[in-house]
Amino acid sequence: MYIPVWDFTGFFTVFLFLFPAGALSPPINYYRAAFRRPVGYKRTGKVHVPTLVIWGEPDDALDTDLAYLAGEYMADLEVKIIKETNHFVMLDKPLEFNALVREFLDKKES
Repeated sequence: MYIPVWDFTGFFTVFLFLFPAGALSPPINYYRAAFRRPVGYKRTGKVHVPTLVIWGEPDDALDTDLAYLAGEYMADLEVKIIKETNHFVMLDKPLEFNALVREFLDKKES
């Protein structure tokens, strides 16, 4: 059974790896700009591109239901849940993550 541990050491290690000194400004500016004004386009239909969403569960940052919510916008959506991992599923369980991506791509090639 997976029991979430609220030790943020791992999170900060990943955070510092992804955003070394001086690299934090761009992502912060992205969110500042994203919420500054409302979206200026209207969705007219679903996206018709095969899409794979791989979600870690339990995700401490986002609810798992959000993975399936993408189906409202995608005509060909496949959701895979990897249990006993977290928000950074590709770092927590890279072998399982890569196997799912490979399986998805192989299926779409045939």
